[in-house]
Amino acid sequence: MHRDRGSVTAEAALVLPMLLLVAIALMWAMGVALTALAMGDAVRTSARLIARGEPADAVMTQLQESLPDSELALEAVGVDIVIRAEHFMSVPIPVLNGVGFTLTQSATAPLESAG
Repeated sequence: MHRDRGSVTAEAALVLPMLLLVAIALMWAMGVALTALAMGDAVRTSARLIARGEPADAVMTQLQESLPDSELALEAVGVDIVIRAEHFMSVPIPVLNGVGFTLTQSATAPLESAG
């Protein structure tokens, strides 16, 4: 009498989809982290360029090209340049279309004197 016959198949049928979901979630989380890092780097570089005297319009156009789906804001606060970028990250599940969160990165750079 083998009462355990087929139990490995049943366990595998339950565990494999869960492992696949965990792997997909980890890959999505890595994508979110890499997006946040890229946004932060681009925003910091742009703030530095504007603070050093580069034309703000050209720098913001280049930033918009590097972060195409992001909302960008540039403001001068006292003697500082502040750039803020927001990017909506949706959950990659078709049933949950529109569910997600917004990544926000900002950078501040002091204006450099011309002389």
